[in-house]
Amino acid sequence: MKPRTLDQVIEFINSSSIIDKVTGCFIWQGRLNNGYPLIKWGGRRFYVHRLIYEHFVGPIKWGVFHRCDNSRCWNPDHLFTGEHKDNMHDMVLKSRQAFGEAHGRCLLTEDQVSEIISNHSRTIAKTAWKYWVGETTIR
Repeated sequence: MKPRTLDQVIEFINSSSIIDKVTGCFIWQGRLNNGYPLIKWGGRRFYVHRLIYEHFVGPIKWGVFHRCDNSRCWNPDHLFTGEHKDNMHDMVLKSRQAFGEAHGRCLLTEDQVSEIISNHSRTIAKTAWKYWVGETTIR
């Protein structure tokens, strides 16, 4: 039977999830879209965490974010609303941002940077040529 009312949808979400006793996360076991729980109801698609937040907590300011950092979790106590900057602040506080070689736009390894810093005999242009980067990367 397809869920028709919001209560039936919530019952369906609950029955399609498991509870992690350690973290308290309500972990969705169904379909995901970009790592987030997704359901269809009334011919529309809804992200589970957003639907749950609106129903149990209140209106969504801009986005809904996970305190637990588990994108499959829909526990209302683990969700908060805010703007993009709030999500970025949360990421920095939890040291989840990429830096150094792990950053997606990293051009040089840490060893290469150490070598560049310690070698003062080459010009900036020659050093940039050696590592296949622009001169501004070396400066």
